[in-house]
Amino acid sequence: AKGAKAKGAKAKGAKAKGAKAKGAKAKGAKAKAKPRGKASPAALKRAAEAAAKKAAEDMQRTIAAAKKHAAEARFKVKKSVAEAQARMPQMHIIQFYQRHVSDDKRRHVQAVIAEARELRAKQKIESSTKFAIGKLERDVLTKEQKEAAWAEYRLMEKKHATYRENIERKARQHYSHIDVQERKAIEGARAKARAAAAAAAAAGEAK
Repeated sequence: AKGAKAKGAKAKGAKAKGAKAKGAKAKGAKAKAKPRGKASPAALKRAAEAAAKKAAEDMQRTIAAAKKHAAEARFKVKKSVAEAQARMPQMHIIQFYQRHVSDDKRRHVQAVIAEARELRAKQKIESSTKFAIGKLERDVLTKEQKEAAWAEYRLMEKKHATYRENIERKARQHYSHIDVQERKAIEGARAKARAAAAAAAAAGEAK
């Protein structure tokens, strides 16, 4: 019985030692896990200055990219306008004169045009167009045919003017959108750079 009690006492002692060892380990772990102190003002200042420098560099890159993109977009709009205007049929009053004369008179019109070009090539007249119009109105067209041709010409002129206005209006809308997008990109980049610079200045003043 005494031997059994002695064994039990030893077992309790071993448990107590194990508990002490665990307690010591836990203290060691707590000591290792001790939180670090706050970064020094100098370290914060350096980090803020680095961030400000990066923001300034990013701003320059963003502005350059925005300007390049806007320039490319404006060029595309300009090219599109030029192509649309080039597709418009060319009008001349002589074309309308031809529409309002009989078939045999059309051959006469062609003869007058050829004569006008020949005289202009020989520098005998200043304007082949003016010569041709004058001769056609005198020798070929009746008063009614001339009036009808001019009425049709003015109508087509109005249609062409409306078409040109629509092209130019759409171009202005595109240009305006491009300007807004460019301005937003530049202002956004500058705002970020200003914020980073202000943070760096604040970090420099902090003690």
